[in-house]
Amino acid sequence: VCVCVCVCVCVQVHREAVYYNIRPLVKLLEESPPLFGELVGRQQFLSRVPHYRENIEVLIRIARAEAIAARQSTIMICVLRTEEDLGLYDNAINSLESNKESVVTFGPWKAALSVKDLLDCVKLDIESQGYSVSIQRHSVERSFLSTRSYDYFHKLIFTWW
Repeated sequence: VCVCVCVCVCVQVHREAVYYNIRPLVKLLEESPPLFGELVGRQQFLSRVPHYRENIEVLIRIARAEAIAARQSTIMICVLRTEEDLGLYDNAINSLESNKESVVTFGPWKAALSVKDLLDCVKLDIESQGYSVSIQRHSVERSFLSTRSYDYFHKLIFTWW
């Protein structure tokens, strides 16, 4: 939690230093470990994930729409790490129970980072906007006819109160 707060504060101060054109402060902040990791590591990774920012906005909009008279909103996310995973998307989505209306899909991306890294980024970016979220793996029930289990699905749970 402390590291997350430090990075968030550092990012906000950096944003304002850029806005007010305080170049020495911008340079100093960009060399600090928290902001260096954010700019060089995390942001570079996220730039390789197609439609990442738009998907974060969609997740928040869906969660808010489902929040009426509910303590929690649960949105299904599908994480496709590779092109091969993308090729199996239709079979995977059909393996979900039919009553799930919205599934927000991330990927595939061309970087060495894992699905867990992407999920950590999703959680961090949503929590940085003030929301309380958790992520759980979604287990797909396998029928006796099914020969493959898909590990692409996760539940993103917004807790409102």
